[in-house]
Amino acid sequence: SKSSELELSQSELIQVRESIEAAKSGESALVLAKKNEFNEITKALAEAREQVLENGKQLLTWKEKNDLNKAELEKLRAENTSLATTLASNNSKLELSQCELTQVLEDIETIEVAKQQAKVAEISKTLTETGKSNDATCTTIPETSMRQKLEIFNELEASLRKENKLLSEKIVEVTDELKKTKETTRDSEIVAFENQIKFLNSIIAQKQEKENHLMQELQRKEKISYRKESQICKAETRPRMYCDICEEFDKHETEDCPTQLMEESDIAEHSHYSSSSTKVKPPPREYCDNCEEFGHDTSACEKAKSRKDYTF
Repeated sequence: SKSSELELSQSELIQVRESIEAAKSGESALVLAKKNEFNEITKALAEAREQVLENGKQLLTWKEKNDLNKAELEKLRAENTSLATTLASNNSKLELSQCELTQVLEDIETIEVAKQQAKVAEISKTLTETGKSNDATCTTIPETSMRQKLEIFNELEASLRKENKLLSEKIVEVTDELKKTKETTRDSEIVAFENQIKFLNSIIAQKQEKENHLMQELQRKEKISYRKESQICKAETRPRMYCDICEEFDKHETEDCPTQLMEESDIAEHSHYSSSSTKVKPPPREYCDNCEEFGHDTSACEKAKSRKDYTF
């Protein structure tokens, strides 16, 4: 019985050993699994730490970029404010320039009209004095009067050229101002400046046209005045022939009368006067060169005194 118990104890011991070995082997597998799991967790934790560090770096980079963007934004805002102020200032300058340009144009127009009126009045006065001088002298057109006309024409032309030059300089000035403000002004204001420039160009064209028209008109009036004066002088220097002895027109003058070469008896027969020996040659009859009539002398002609001046 003891041997059987001993065998049983040995067999149980073997079973216990086997169970212990089995337990050890199972525990080793569990420990290995736990170790593997621990290693994986450690690895994941290391990766997570690296990711956290990377995220921290990215966060710092983003913060720096954000600060830089904020600085740039503030700079852009400041520039925008400065540009808005500059735009407002340019708009004010543009409005002021437009007002000044309008005033300059009005002043130019007023001065131009006044100068032209003064020149026309001066020319009319000169031509009036020329007409009076021609009526009094009954000769060809005086050289001094023609010089005065030419001087007046030259002065008028020089004045108009000077004014055209001033307008051209004003156009250049406005054009330069337009170029400076073209980038910061509205399209409508640019169009307004261009319209002002076109208006100035049209004024220059009108002034030049007026100048040409005035010169043509003055030349035409001068030719008319010259023809009238030539006709007057021609009429005044060529009176009708008249013989006081024969009392007849358009045949011969008194000094050329053929009766002066005749005998006294022949004169009595030829003349309409009496043949009395006491009859003397009558004095010359008064003749007016203006009226081309007998009865009064040219110096006492009322028509010449009341003659209208040649003005236009």
